[in-house]
Order: sequence, then C-alpha cells, then structure tokens
Amino acid sequence: MATILVKCKECGSTHTVRNGLSKTCFQRYKCNDCGKTFRLQFEKKAYLPAVREQVVAMSVDGSGTRDIARVLHIDKNTVGAVLKKNRNGSGQSPCD
Repeated sequence: MATILVKCKECGSTHTVRNGLSKTCFQRYKCNDCGKTFRLQFEKKAYLPAVREQVVAMSVDGSGTRDIARVLHIDKNTVGAVLKKNRNGSGQSPCD
C-alpha cells in the first residue's frame, strides 16, 4: 500500500487524516494541527483557489463582475460571493 503525504492548505502541515467524503464523493481531509478540513479535488472550476485569486486580481485591476465571469467562465454570482468573502477576510472556499 502506498502512502501519500497531503499538505494542509492553511498551515502547510503534513499531519492530515482522511475525513470522509463530500456530497459529490470527493475525499475530504482534516489537518490535525489547525483542525481545518479541505479537499484536493473540486467538481466546479470556481472553487479552485487559483481561480479565486484571479477573480480578486482582476477586480483590483478594475474589471467588473460580468467581465470577470465571462473571461473565467464562471457565474457572476460566484464572482460576487468571492469578492464579498475576500472583503470580509473570510476563508478561501465555501467547502473548506
């Protein structure tokens, strides 16, 4: 049996354990150090951390929500939610 070290997305620790499945049958992991849960795979493109960073960067550059949604191929309501969470300083993903 092979062992895969999974790093926590919040603290970078490798002390993680499997923590069941999400509703869409993707493996969830839990960090033993910070207690956060996270996933490595996502069913929708908008949940990817890289896409969320692009949304924030494009907003800072002056792009509107509809423009960002069209360019990144995600819903405009998702763009608004990402920007609202970023403004409040919340986490990266609603699934975390």
